[in-house]
Amino acid sequence: MQDLPNTDPHSVIDRLAPMTSPGNPWRSTALELTAAARLEAGDKSGALKDYKTLADDLRAPQGRAPEPPKWPQLSPPKPIW
Repeated sequence: MQDLPNTDPHSVIDRLAPMTSPGNPWRSTALELTAAARLEAGDKSGALKDYKTLADDLRAPQGRAPEPPKWPQLSPPKPIW
C-alpha cells in the first residue's frame, strides 16, 4: 500500500476487498484504505459507508493521535558579561 497515491483506486479497492471481511485481523486498516481509495475515485457515498462501518466496529482500534511532547520551559540565556 506504499504506492497508494500512484495506483488506480479501483485496483486498490479490489486488492483490499478480501481483507475487509469481518474477522480479518487487517479489517480496520483495509476499510480505512478502501475508503481513501473510494474518495480518490470520486465515490463519496461508498467512502462514507466504509468509514461508518469502521466507526461502528467495536473491535476496531479505539485510539487517538499521541500528544505532542511536552517541551521544558526554557529560561532566557544569562548574559556572559
